[in-house]
Amino acid sequence: MVIAVGAKTAGVLAGCAEGSGTMPTADQAQRSALQLLRETEQQIDLDWPDMPSPSAEACKGGVLFGYYVPVKSQPNAKALAEKLQRFWKSKGLEVSPSETDFGGNDGILYSATADKSGAAGAAYQLSDAAVVIRITLPCAEGSADDYEE
Repeated sequence: MVIAVGAKTAGVLAGCAEGSGTMPTADQAQRSALQLLRETEQQIDLDWPDMPSPSAEACKGGVLFGYYVPVKSQPNAKALAEKLQRFWKSKGLEVSPSETDFGGNDGILYSATADKSGAAGAAYQLSDAAVVIRITLPCAEGSADDYEE
């Protein structure tokens, strides 16, 4: 089963600068995202990889960072989806879950986006074979060009 969390996070990314007031600095935005990522990882007993480097994309008036963390695993995807939804709601995020049944041996893909205006947001895609977490931030001061390798 292929997991493409990027398409599901488009909604999280779309509102990066709209109505958020003052933009955080790049350091503030990254700290906020890393905190949400670490707290999310603590909710799930998996062998998480080392902290990934963020991706940087241009957004209206600044730079937008995202962290993408895939883990090959065989979780109880439905129970994990429910746990992450409860956790993100407890953090004040608005969670929009969905399920896609691929039938047969491919099973069900659980997806969700979780966002809050002006704050770090999250997304997941979970299956019986993998866990993918994506953390995104609101638009921050700076330029994506400053973070290209």
